[in-house]
Amino acid sequence: MSSSRKTNRDHAKKKQRPMVEDEVIAQQLEQLLTPAITSQENYYRQLGLRDRQ
Repeated sequence: MSSSRKTNRDHAKKKQRPMVEDEVIAQQLEQLLTPAITSQENYYRQLGLRDRQ
């Protein structure tokens, strides 16, 4: 006796689609975040925690 299994293809369906990137929003985020990230990097370097002596 062979039994046929029903396959559930729900796992293969994408539930979320990637958003279309808006250039204006991406540019504004970059302008806001870049100075903050740079200052954090500079502060980390000033601490000298990774300096090997």
